Amino acid sequence: MCVLVDHDQIYEALYDVLNQRYITRTSASTGKVKRMLRLAIGARSQLCPVAPGFRIVVIAEVFYSR
Repeated sequence: MCVLVDHDQIYEALYDVLNQRYITRTSASTGKVKRMLRLAIGARSQLCPVAPGFRIVVIAEVFYSR
């Protein structure tokens, strides 16, 4: 489990994680399926493996406008 507090600068980078836009890869030798997702921060991006039970909690401040 991952808990984020006051990380406004990376919330947009978590878009794919929060929307579960996973890429699946199947191993030719074992037949095992692995879920991957692309995380990008700035100009750098990378495919990262995601465990089946992965959960993320984002705590963000709510701004009210009148």
